[in-house]
Amino acid sequence: MAKNIHATIELQGTLGGLVFVHSTKYDKHVRAARGTFKKAPCNKVLRKNASVTALLNAAVSPVYHFFKSYYSPFMTGQVWPELLRCVRRSEKTDLLSLMMTIEGLELNERYTFAKLVTNVDVTVTSHMQKISVDIGAKTHPVFKSAGVNSYYYDIVILFPGEKGRLVTDSISTEWVSVHDEVPFYELVFKKPAKSSCYLLLVKVQGGYNGKEGNSFGMKGVQVVKVGKC
Repeated sequence: MAKNIHATIELQGTLGGLVFVHSTKYDKHVRAARGTFKKAPCNKVLRKNASVTALLNAAVSPVYHFFKSYYSPFMTGQVWPELLRCVRRSEKTDLLSLMMTIEGLELNERYTFAKLVTNVDVTVTSHMQKISVDIGAKTHPVFKSAGVNSYYYDIVILFPGEKGRLVTDSISTEWVSVHDEVPFYELVFKKPAKSSCYLLLVKVQGGYNGKEGNSFGMKGVQVVKVGKC
């Protein structure tokens, strides 16, 4: 009677374009013959896309790192991909054109500035050596958190420049009671030399009797204006 014999045949060498290797360092393995696969050359389109991507990253990286250091942990992880998505929409690659695409960006897509402050006019005027900012809200911010009876604004202005240069300045208003008259703000920032553009961010922060609350629902941050210096 015939018997079934189970045996393992060990191969070494080349068979069907495959190389069977017995290696003391990498154990037994199979690989394609050397020279089977060649590195694909990077075509002009890919090289151009890579250079554009590097330019966009260099333009927004200083702005993003400031956002992260100043507004964390409120700022979410979606800001970086959203920044890149914004600047990729620009048909031009100069700094002003790229920054203009960021206007209206919320630093937390769930807890937004726009939900809290619904009727506000922000006017920015560029002078020779200064930037004037007028903020006039028609109503107080509307907070859903129970008991919030006061708030303040934190206004930040960024002046991005070449080679990653970023000049920043900020002004915080006094606490305002929601039972008082809605204030009008006239602010002035010094403009750095050789600045081509600015980004203006406004944060609203709610609280109880002039003290900040811990809930993210009490605050919002938005890039409200971007313009030429």
